[in-house]
Amino acid sequence: MGAINTKLINIEGMPGSGKSAAIRVIEEFLAESGANVSYYDEDALNHPADFSLHAFMREEQIRALTPDEQRQLYSEGDKKLTGLVIPLTKVSVSLFSKIIPCKIYDNLDWESEKPILLEKWQSFAKKAMMKSRIYVFNSGILKNPINEMMMRFDFGYPVIWEFFFGIFREIAALNPVIIYLKCTDIKARVEEAARRRNASWLNNAVEYHTSQGYGKRNGMSGLDGYVDCLEARQRIELKIINELPVEKLILTDPLDNWEYASRKICDALKMKSTV
Repeated sequence: MGAINTKLINIEGMPGSGKSAAIRVIEEFLAESGANVSYYDEDALNHPADFSLHAFMREEQIRALTPDEQRQLYSEGDKKLTGLVIPLTKVSVSLFSKIIPCKIYDNLDWESEKPILLEKWQSFAKKAMMKSRIYVFNSGILKNPINEMMMRFDFGYPVIWEFFFGIFREIAALNPVIIYLKCTDIKARVEEAARRRNASWLNNAVEYHTSQGYGKRNGMSGLDGYVDCLEARQRIELKIINELPVEKLILTDPLDNWEYASRKICDALKMKSTV
């Protein structure tokens, strides 16, 4: 098998859809190619294109802190646009409480957040083009921004589409591949995922989706409300993927026939290999 003609492979899907299993299939396939590969889960602190567990503070907000606190932020943070991006896990407990209101996901306003996210993707694309490496993301493109724009801010599709079109404009040269694991029974997959994860996972997910913009406007609550939110999110994600000029593989209920799904994933990657 020759070199793989892509620098970015991204797996997307609902909770319990089989994303981790798909990553293992890709890992085994790429091991045979001899390629240099980096794998990133959706909440990785060192994610090259995402900002989970990070805050953003503007210069005027930083100046309001003590000199010692400012030094700590500048030593751990990364200068971006009009402020500083700070990893929340690398600051003191006392400083954490002061910067958590500026957490990029969950708290930052969209007017500040959008340019930071797009700049991150632009920076990642430039660096990735210079490296002989394949990046494999688990929910690295759609999940967090969709949750922000749809669930938190309750934006309509035109705003969501415009943002993702901007991302794909930046990463088009990476020749990306998206593998989407579609679920026809999201509730069953969520209940199964909840049994495997810690007890607080489902409660936190329900709270996040039903207590903010989209869920609140639609009067959603409890597990059923969470599932309704996920069903709506899946529809939007599939619409985005189908409308973007990107190579894609959509597998419906892959866990019901994992042997077939694994073969389709490998076939899609073989199509990206050069002789």
